[in-house]
Amino acid sequence: MFISILSVDVTTRQGPKSSYQQAEVAYRDGEGKVGSKKVMSFDKSGVFEVIANAKQGETYDIGLTKGEKYWEWTSAKKAVSHAAGSGNSGQVSRPSSTAATNSRGFETPEERAKKQIYIVRQSSLSAAVATLTVGRKSEVKPEEVIELAKQYEAFVFDTGRAQEVAKQDVGTIESIEEDLPF
Repeated sequence: MFISILSVDVTTRQGPKSSYQQAEVAYRDGEGKVGSKKVMSFDKSGVFEVIANAKQGETYDIGLTKGEKYWEWTSAKKAVSHAAGSGNSGQVSRPSSTAATNSRGFETPEERAKKQIYIVRQSSLSAAVATLTVGRKSEVKPEEVIELAKQYEAFVFDTGRAQEVAKQDVGTIESIEEDLPF
């Protein structure tokens, strides 16, 4: 797993027999999620020595092993940059599965924008279904749901279509031919 260091706070703690050091690491993983991990100096994996000297903004390759309850950090090494002249100078080596992300392993602005569109579309579909099913006795047609969802999406993104829909004359209360039955 590749992480980008946000901060490292090394403190000395008193154990039952002797003191030890603890490094609390705040990091951002390859998916952009922020996490933290406490690494102790008595750990024999060598992770503490590497992480205790890490600086903000540096990228590290962390080896993981599933423990009884948690994922354990079993190794840590500073991520290696490609050699100058390779055309990728300054980019961090990482598995090809994250090739779509930027050089630090985070989503690019384009990926975030695309994900935001998906979120708004899903929300618009849910709202359209909720709107169309209230008090309805007949089956809702997918075309109706999609059309209404597009209107909601257009409103959220404030596109011309939303303005066009908003400007449509809906009439007055007096012009409504059918009213709710009593």
